[in-house]
Amino acid sequence: MPKQTFFNLPDGKKQRIIEATYDEFIEKPYEKVNIRNITGRAEINIASFYQYFIDKDDLYLYLLTEIATKINEKGREVYGSFFFIQSELDLEGFCTQKEIEFEATWYKVPVDVMRKFYFGAYNRRIKELYRSEVMELKAKGVLSDSLDLDLILYMVITAMFNLQMYFRDHEITDRQEKVRITHQFYNDFLPNGILKTGAAGVNGPHLSIMADSKKNLSGGTA
Repeated sequence: MPKQTFFNLPDGKKQRIIEATYDEFIEKPYEKVNIRNITGRAEINIASFYQYFIDKDDLYLYLLTEIATKINEKGREVYGSFFFIQSELDLEGFCTQKEIEFEATWYKVPVDVMRKFYFGAYNRRIKELYRSEVMELKAKGVLSDSLDLDLILYMVITAMFNLQMYFRDHEITDRQEKVRITHQFYNDFLPNGILKTGAAGVNGPHLSIMADSKKNLSGGTA
């Protein structure tokens, strides 16, 4: 996470660092981006960089999280939920072109960087993004009573990481296909589980985080 010294910077200087970072990661593979080039573009001393961020990963993940937060909030505004959205959000309506191009680099970053995002210092920030929505679902009685809130959040965040690994292992690079699979996971698998309703000969538990009542997000029955 950024150090307080970064937030204390004048807005113009902060924006120069952000814009320089966007440009570097948009133009080059993650492994080819270095702090010297970012600081050069931002017209700051390379030594001062470490007064603001721990390293390149820290800077990248901070900006990615800021964009992810914006997307999450828009999803909830448009669909009432980030998890159960019906179609891909039109990022051009609320993100800048550079933000859109920078966000697209996420699918090509090293796996270790993804682990830092989902399970490292940024894990708490991700949980904060989704905690309020999960609490709303719990208040409506649509979550399984046998699962606690922290376990549900852990399951969701772990699933996010595993989806990224699935895309890599199966060499899925098309953005629309990734969106389709992600929507299928959140709209079908997550609320309904993997077993057919009333599947004959199946005695195990229903593999879902949703309550058996299958209430929809507005509180009515599905």
